[in-house]
Amino acid sequence: MMHGLFFRGGYSPRSMWGYSWMGQSDWWSRGLMLAMIALLITLVVLAAVAVARSRRATEPESEAHSILKRRYASGEIQKEEYERMVKIIS
Repeated sequence: MMHGLFFRGGYSPRSMWGYSWMGQSDWWSRGLMLAMIALLITLVVLAAVAVARSRRATEPESEAHSILKRRYASGEIQKEEYERMVKIIS
C-alpha cells in the first residue's frame, strides 16, 4: 500500500468510490472534467461561427452587382435606377 501526501488510504475499494488524489471526491473530478469538455465544445463552436461570419463579410460582390456598377459607370442607367436595382439585389 502507498501512503503519503498525495494518496490517502492507498489502494482500496474506498478510494475507488470515495476519495482519491489529494482527497478530492471522484464526483468533483468528474464534474470538473465535464465542465472542461463543455467549455472546449463552446469555444470550438464560437470559433466556427466567427470564421463563418468573417468569410461571409469578405465574400466578393455578386455578379449582378458588378454588372450594375459597370452599366452605371458607362452611363447606360441613371443614379436612381442604379440605387433601386441595388436595393432589389441586396
